[in-house]
Parts: sequence; structure tokens; C-alpha cells
Amino acid sequence: MQRAKLIRLFLLSAICLLSRPATAGEYVLFYHNDTLGSPVVLTDSAGNVMWRADYEPFGNLATLTETLPNTHQFIGKEVDAE
Repeated sequence: MQRAKLIRLFLLSAICLLSRPATAGEYVLFYHNDTLGSPVVLTDSAGNVMWRADYEPFGNLATLTETLPNTHQFIGKEVDAE
């Protein structure tokens, strides 16, 4: 079975949105960020929540619910494998 390709779109500012149509076997996910730029919800094109996180004041995860892994967390930085 071939794995579907994942396309992640990042909205960097209200001015610039980079996108392209998904092709067969691909799907699109949408990041919903808080005011610091930290992703708090990741949804698919149907609006289903695929990932959700709440953060403590210094960036530690308070709660995490995930259907798909997400490496971008507090203030949008990638999480180290440590």
C-alpha cells in the first residue's frame, strides 16, 4: 500500500498565502495559530481536527491530542528529537 503524500501550507502573514492544488493521493492540512504564532490546531480540508495542543507559559506542552504527528510547535519552531 502506497502512503499518501502530505502537503502542509504555512500562512506566514496575512499578506502572503502560498498554495497549490492538491493532486491525486495528496491532502491539505491547515494550521491555526495563536497570537504568538504557535500552532494550536491542525485541521484537514473537511474541518476535522488532526492535531491540537495547549501550551504552558514557557512553551512546554500542557495537553496534546494528535491523529497526525506535527513537528512545528511552540512559536512555530520544529521540535528536536530529544
